[in-house]
Amino acid sequence: MTPSKYILVIDDEPDIREIVQVSLECTRPWHVLDAESAAAGLAIAQNHHLDAILL
Repeated sequence: MTPSKYILVIDDEPDIREIVQVSLECTRPWHVLDAESAAAGLAIAQNHHLDAILL
């Protein structure tokens, strides 16, 4: 089985973050982290090994 990848989704709209998260988790084995702002995203990125970031 392919190991899961970590992706960070940054968007100020909670509905958009949720749609992206559900879409990613349904199509690939992603662990999706989300942030509502660039500052919050930067804090998450500094504490996790991420494979991708979506803005």
